[in-house]
Amino acid sequence: MAEPARRVVPGWVVIGSLVLVGLGLVLSAYLTYEHFSATATLACPPGETFNCTKVTQSQWSYLFGIPVALLGLLYFVAMTALCMPNVWRRPEAWLDRVRLAMAILGVVFVA
Repeated sequence: MAEPARRVVPGWVVIGSLVLVGLGLVLSAYLTYEHFSATATLACPPGETFNCTKVTQSQWSYLFGIPVALLGLLYFVAMTALCMPNVWRRPEAWLDRVRLAMAILGVVFVA
């Protein structure tokens, strides 16, 4: 049985997706830490025009009782796994569909 052909994905797609999900992973990890520690080390301190602590601790910062920051962290962990270079090169088409569905889910969730 012949081995399936390797996929050809432009390098900029692989690197770009990994950079973007890496940024999302770092930011969501930071927001998750801030949510659970409430240390007020956010970039916009209380009393400023934009109060990040008020937003991250509001009633809207939970979905079904789970902190949105934690959901974001879990999302970006999954997307990081899907955007690794070796996963991009895999021949299985279902990986592309899962990656696309996850990207659409992320956009819908943000909207």
